[in-house]
Amino acid sequence: MGKAKAKPPAKETRAPRAQSAPEPPEPPEEKEVGFFLDGRLARLPDDAAATPPDLPVREAILEAARMVAPARKLRPKLSTIPDFDLADADDLPGLVEALRRAETRWQKARKLQQAVSLVGARKDAEELRRKFYRAARYRLRKNAEALAEIDRIAEGDGLADLVQDLGDIAAFLEKYEASFVGDVILPKKPIQRARALAATLKGGKDGTGALDALAHRNLVFHALQVAVDEVREAARYLLSDRRRLAPFLSEYEANRKRRSRARKTGGGEQPPADNAKTAPKKRTARKPKRRR
Repeated sequence: MGKAKAKPPAKETRAPRAQSAPEPPEPPEEKEVGFFLDGRLARLPDDAAATPPDLPVREAILEAARMVAPARKLRPKLSTIPDFDLADADDLPGLVEALRRAETRWQKARKLQQAVSLVGARKDAEELRRKFYRAARYRLRKNAEALAEIDRIAEGDGLADLVQDLGDIAAFLEKYEASFVGDVILPKKPIQRARALAATLKGGKDGTGALDALAHRNLVFHALQVAVDEVREAARYLLSDRRRLAPFLSEYEANRKRRSRARKTGGGEQPPADNAKTAPKKRTARKPKRRR
């Protein structure tokens, strides 16, 4: 008789997985940061770019990053608040990263600037160029060839063009030096002055990049703070347990208020005593008096 065939093992039947609530989005990649950021920056007040942060950027990044995980856990409850925008909680990781990048960009731009500010030199150069146009167009108003050269010099904008213009102005003044004898518009020794300013500006950096980086850093900071404030107030509304609420609160602000109170009272922060009550002094037995 043949061997009985073994029955194949029964297939395990798995219960269908319960559908969980949708997870919050992951932090955006670098190319995606600007997508949601532009809308937030557009909603800020007009003076936000010129308003510096009211707390250190490093502290703002740390406090917001500390809120990310507890805000994710609190998301189901946050979704029950009718007037709360879940994007304020979901965008926290992206806003933290955006501020970190904006601060890095601003610090690099600031270091690239020349130690000595070129604002004064650029202002003087632009003033010299304006005076040159006035004087040259009047002095050589009957010379079509000279007027065409002046129009060519006037083309362009920016620091690089300003440096080029100063060199062209010096060459033009040398070429038509006789026409500027007795001029009352140009400064003394305009040829030397133009070349000196060109040399100064040529070795420097345009401060526009640093100013743009600073303005963008300020905007991103305020956009992050708007989201942080909304999440913080919602957490205060939902949580009564101080331990669960702690990650949402600002340690920097608490320390600032503590220092302010200490200054008002005229004393510094005292370290807590080891024991709440001071131990009573031990009584020493008196020595008996000797009888005489």
